[in-house]
Amino acid sequence: GAALFGWSPYTVRRCTFRNITSYSVMDMRFGQQIVDSCRFEHCHVVYMFAVTYSGTYALSNSTFCDCSTPTFQAGWYDLGGNVFNATCPCTQDSDGDGTPDCDDGCPLNPALTAPIAYYGDADSDGYGFGPATMSCSEVAGSVTNNADCDDTNGAVHPGAVEVCNGVDDDCAYGPDDGLTFIDYYADNDGDTYGAGRAASACLPIAGHSTNSTDCDDTRKSVHELAPFFVDADQDGYGSMASEQLCEVTAPTGYSSNATDCNDFDGTIHEPVSYFVDADRDRFGSTATASLCETAAPEGYSTNNTDCDDSKASTHPDAPELCDGVDNNCNGLVDEGACGVAATQWRREDGGNGHWYAARNASAPISWNTANQLAQASGGYLATATSTGENNFIIHSIIPNLGSYPGFGPILGGRYVNGAWTWVTGEPWSFTAWTPGEPSSPTIEPFLHYQLPAYGWNDYDGTPAGYGAPFQTYIVEFDADCNNDGIVDYGQILAGEIADANGNNSPDCCEGGGNCPGAPVQWRVQDGGNGHWYALKTGAAPMAWSFAQAEAEGSGGHLATITSPEENNFVYFVVDQPEAWGPSWPGYDTGPWLGGLRDDASGNWRWVTDEPWVWTNWLPPNPDGPGFWNENRLHFFNHLPLWNDFNESGDQPCCKVAAYVIEWSADCNNDGLVDFGQILDGTLVDANHNHIPDECECAGDLDKDGFVGSSDLSLLLTSWGGATPSIADINGDGEVNAADMSLLLSHWGICTH
Repeated sequence: GAALFGWSPYTVRRCTFRNITSYSVMDMRFGQQIVDSCRFEHCHVVYMFAVTYSGTYALSNSTFCDCSTPTFQAGWYDLGGNVFNATCPCTQDSDGDGTPDCDDGCPLNPALTAPIAYYGDADSDGYGFGPATMSCSEVAGSVTNNADCDDTNGAVHPGAVEVCNGVDDDCAYGPDDGLTFIDYYADNDGDTYGAGRAASACLPIAGHSTNSTDCDDTRKSVHELAPFFVDADQDGYGSMASEQLCEVTAPTGYSSNATDCNDFDGTIHEPVSYFVDADRDRFGSTATASLCETAAPEGYSTNNTDCDDSKASTHPDAPELCDGVDNNCNGLVDEGACGVAATQWRREDGGNGHWYAARNASAPISWNTANQLAQASGGYLATATSTGENNFIIHSIIPNLGSYPGFGPILGGRYVNGAWTWVTGEPWSFTAWTPGEPSSPTIEPFLHYQLPAYGWNDYDGTPAGYGAPFQTYIVEFDADCNNDGIVDYGQILAGEIADANGNNSPDCCEGGGNCPGAPVQWRVQDGGNGHWYALKTGAAPMAWSFAQAEAEGSGGHLATITSPEENNFVYFVVDQPEAWGPSWPGYDTGPWLGGLRDDASGNWRWVTDEPWVWTNWLPPNPDGPGFWNENRLHFFNHLPLWNDFNESGDQPCCKVAAYVIEWSADCNNDGLVDFGQILDGTLVDANHNHIPDECECAGDLDKDGFVGSSDLSLLLTSWGGATPSIADINGDGEVNAADMSLLLSHWGICTH
């Protein structure tokens, strides 16, 4: 081909990649790559090719080096890439550092044999950042490390002190690493107490607090919960119940005090002092009790004018009786009463247990008026249905009248429809007519005693028949409204049953309920045990030991309940207003029962040592002994359920004021409870201690089983003194020679 002039048509291009330089031979005329992938290591000299007329290419410089193991050897080549001559040795060292240029990455810098990576240090803190610049000489504004994490801030670099600023100052472990973080809570009301979610920070946060104790972060005046007492009746006085509120002062319905004794009644908040009315006759004793009541409840009074608070028949409004007692509390005894007092025809004397009284109307009265007066006093005109009853009236009742004008007392007989009858409807089977009487019953249809022999006589029933007045009459009392086998009149006289209106009819019967204090039998024919039970009341608080001693002193014991049937019966007997002591609402304390917790074992037992096999606790009881040492048993909260209570019967909430007595003794082993036999007169109980005389040793006053000098000393000490007294052996109300005679007759070892 034609020769080409100059070296320009062909050239070798150098492309540097790391320490490898790649050359390509190009035909500059036609843009054709003649030789490709020619690799030379560490070579940086560009050589021109020339083409000869022979069609070969030649290097323009014969000093071209062989650089290690190139892919394409330097030399002459034909168009087919055939090598015509070999390369020259690589010995040139431009910077004189002892490393040939072809092996020297920095052939012009004797200090380096390879380029160094430089990184920009824009903030001039000595730490670089960003991509590297490879250079054999120092690059201005650059450093040889890239450890900076923020090249815009000279304070941020490795080794810098980490401060609380949200920046990774030391370029390690993130912003604020190693610093102490504290939880902060929003304090919106500025009272230094926070609330809500926590915000963790290494520096204090404005408007925040390190605590979250603010119960209301909208009010600066309050920040913590305070106890307030529930004031349900909103009288300003709280109950024992409390709540934690976020308030400075008590809101409506709450109080800062717990002094309300009844938080369901806004008319009262503190206890009021009342006088104890143990006999419930509306007149109080000198003993007082503080109650949470606006008016005196049953068993309490606003006055202290009762001269004997153990008897309901004794009070300022009571009628005076001929009984040696100041019944009306006026300081006088029996004034104007003797001669008309009632006397019992006792069963132990062969009687019927009824009571009889001779009355003087102080003015002439008709038979009908006498009948009405007798009924108004709770009895009826007497019926003499046997020789014994007739003699009792004549010899034991009429003499009480003393002297009186006119004819003998009126009786309850009358002639009706052609026959004589008694006002009670009893059979007319016995008569005691004066000889020749009745003379004319059709015109004289009424009965009275004829003086002087007290035979019967018929008369016309007018106030002044036969020219003389009729103003005396005999009243008989036999009512037993509570069916306890005892005439109500006697129980009223004894103070066992209240008769506030003095009509000789128990108040409890007039109210339609059971009579507290009146014994009731759980009859065998009704599925019972034959025992007798009674509710006994007294002043509150009443100790359990006192109640048990009283029960034992009456021949019984505190009631023991061993079955659901007995529990229901006993509760029926005692469920009277008098049974429940003074208490706060919901804490009504009922009467004592005979259960107690044994101090040694902690187990519950009965005073009779009967098996403790059945219970009827009000949940969650028993919850004692606890703070109040609750180790005795009673009914609770107007329910037939049990509760444990402390022995004293006294707690701030409530007080015990009654007990249940049970009589179960059968000392003569006849299969019948002695108490019932005493009531019906079968067994004699002269000293009225509810223990048959045949079962006790008369005269053994100190109960040591021997009648001796100690008993005689006790009798002489009580000689002529007030009763009741244990020395009144025969129960006649006096300690005298009759009692001494009984004591001496039993001298020695008791045989019962």
